[in-house]
Amino acid sequence: MRYSILFLLISLISVDLQAQVRKILHQSFEIESSNSVSLDLTGEYEIVEWAGNAILVESSIELYSASRAIFEAFKEDGRYDVEAEAAGDQMTLRSVDKVRRPIRNKKKEECFEIIKVRILIPEDFEIKDQKTLIRTEPVEVNPGQ
Repeated sequence: MRYSILFLLISLISVDLQAQVRKILHQSFEIESSNSVSLDLTGEYEIVEWAGNAILVESSIELYSASRAIFEAFKEDGRYDVEAEAAGDQMTLRSVDKVRRPIRNKKKEECFEIIKVRILIPEDFEIKDQKTLIRTEPVEVNPGQ
């Protein structure tokens, strides 16, 4: 009897663990002619310097009580995407989904979601504030480009 209860508890725990989805998504943005970058991103994020010459957005997503298919559908809809818009020597990075409404599974239960975003910036940029990055040695932009 004791072993039956133990087996049942282990089975329930493993079923619950299967309903967790973890994924790390990467997006890179070339910033060759940009001297400043504005960030218009949903939620909290961390800015970190790195040795690369592009901006890398790393999104770590954990989704509980949802299937991989539900996660993939929201991912394909752009829930975690960042888009870039360049104008002259300025670039803006913005979240595609500004609202991020709660996700519900087939049972109509709300799914718990943890999103951690890291913005990796080249070493020749400095953080002016959490929304603005400035190149320390500006590059010249040709008007004909």
